[in-house]
Amino acid sequence: GLHRFKHPNFVTEMASSRKKTPAWLTALYVAGMLITGSINTLSTKLQFQLHSLGKDGEEETFRKPWFGTFNMLFAMALVLLVERLVTACTASCCGAAPQMMAESSKEGLLPKPGEEKGRKRKIA
Repeated sequence: GLHRFKHPNFVTEMASSRKKTPAWLTALYVAGMLITGSINTLSTKLQFQLHSLGKDGEEETFRKPWFGTFNMLFAMALVLLVERLVTACTASCCGAAPQMMAESSKEGLLPKPGEEKGRKRKIA
């Protein structure tokens, strides 16, 4: 959370110093989300309306594999749990959480322990 930062305006200062995303790029992202979302919805609907020949030679409609779907959901939840545990153990062991990387630079967005990045004066 934000309570870890000694400087209360650190996050807002970092956000205000970044460049704004161009409007055309935002519009492209929104259009891409709408197009791919629509394709996903339509292909799912078509999939649920498919008919095929079963093992016995009779026509059957598609039935969603609920067990397989549940297994994927459970596996993704486990991966999230493992990621949270590894991050917590890394932070407690090494004294700091992994650094987030800036989009266009190789320096971290969060200051390294003991570093006074971007501050004009030290706040006690």
